[in-house]
Amino acid sequence: MGEVRVRVLGPLVVTGADVPAARQQRVLLAALAAAGPPGVSADRLIDGLWTHLPADPAKALHVLVARLRKGLKDVTIPVVWRDGRYALELDPEDVDAGVFHRVCERERELPAERLRDRHELLVRALGLWRGEPFGELADEPLL
Repeated sequence: MGEVRVRVLGPLVVTGADVPAARQQRVLLAALAAAGPPGVSADRLIDGLWTHLPADPAKALHVLVARLRKGLKDVTIPVVWRDGRYALELDPEDVDAGVFHRVCERERELPAERLRDRHELLVRALGLWRGEPFGELADEPLL
């Protein structure tokens, strides 16, 4: 799965796949990518995806997830359900936001006197940013 990358530190980009055309699917994909392995609860997704809830919010979410799964099946990015949460089953290194957080954690763990190493890590972390996180989706409440 290493060839697929999801980038949210700027406009949403999925390397090796087309980003879904439907805005709600893009928002769902971005939210799951940013959440990392813990995923996002169905309740939080429902609250963040609809300003006016559909008649059956759980069913509407299920349909939206099914459409996203169908759109991503060719690139093998499974959208999984576990412990009451939806998550993308991706290697943590395949999502730029996750890499950013891990690089920053490594920088914070270094002793203060290792300035060069700390600087290199911060430069790497900042290099992941391509603009406003989530691009045109940034105004979405879920993100």
